[in-house]
Amino acid sequence: MKVIFLSKRQGNPYLNLLVSALAKDNVEVEFSSIFPRCGWLFQNRLKKAILHIHWPSYLYRMGWLTSVRWLIVLIRFLLAKLLGFKIVWTVHNLLPHERLTPLLDRMFRLLLIKKGDGIIVHCNEALNKVIATFGRPKRAVVIPHGNYDGCFPPLPQRLFARTKLGLPSEGVIFLCFGLIRGYKGHLELIHQFHRLASKATLVIAGYSEPDMGKEIRRESEGKSIQLFLRHIENEELPLFFSAADVLVTPYRDILTSGVAILGLTFGVPVIAPTIGCLPELLADGAGLLYDPSNNEALSEALEGFLEADIPMMAKAAREKAKQLDWLEAARSTTQFYKKCLGESS
Repeated sequence: MKVIFLSKRQGNPYLNLLVSALAKDNVEVEFSSIFPRCGWLFQNRLKKAILHIHWPSYLYRMGWLTSVRWLIVLIRFLLAKLLGFKIVWTVHNLLPHERLTPLLDRMFRLLLIKKGDGIIVHCNEALNKVIATFGRPKRAVVIPHGNYDGCFPPLPQRLFARTKLGLPSEGVIFLCFGLIRGYKGHLELIHQFHRLASKATLVIAGYSEPDMGKEIRRESEGKSIQLFLRHIENEELPLFFSAADVLVTPYRDILTSGVAILGLTFGVPVIAPTIGCLPELLADGAGLLYDPSNNEALSEALEGFLEADIPMMAKAAREKAKQLDWLEAARSTTQFYKKCLGESS
């Protein structure tokens, strides 16, 4: 079976892990950063091929040429359908977090739902959100996001990690990790952390644009907050998760969180809002959930973690990660491809 992933090979290892697992299921995957050109579509029209879209906006966003590019992709999409190609969308996000072209983004996703051959989501809530936002797709399957086992160096000893990062050797450390963007709620986390009565440390690690970084630094002054506002290399990533007692993901808008799964992979419990796939991910005691509509809920969750059975929660986090198996995800994905192609399983 031939599948074209319409996506760049990004720094996030998700795509490479999925490709490796699919290869063991005899699925051949190629990458294309553009929607295939009309000539390629005609040349390959007799082959049974799946065009698998992951992040749709990357196919047409091109600055001031975005509208033109969007029309080109639309034409190629319709031609692909006419020639018999099957088109699948994995819904990592309902819409882009940065709403630069909201009308075009929504129209293209409606096209994927109405004219595409099926969607893959990572949890039941994601499917409910898709149906409520865009309508019911032709086919849909829930396939959990796999873990990150083997992607990064092993965890060092906690004391070594804390010393290496210049963090306190004692006390609870809350970690907020990943690229810093507006929808991720870093400033709200800082404000809520200020309300903690107990002594703890908050670590914020990840690349930030200069303006956002300046605001985070200003709000963090004089508090027990350590900032690492830079790109974190894969080799040093385990230091942060070894040093931390808990990962905090204070998102305001999310479906699937790769960072939360990364935390579980390292056996670090997660504090997360009750949105997207996070409640299903943490349902077995792998973390604490809070209601993001309650202004005090995040600070209460931070306080609650200080009183929790942290070793038990860490064990549950690791057990949950082991359930997120890539080979199982690949088998489910292959079966879904076959359904889209009209083949028996």
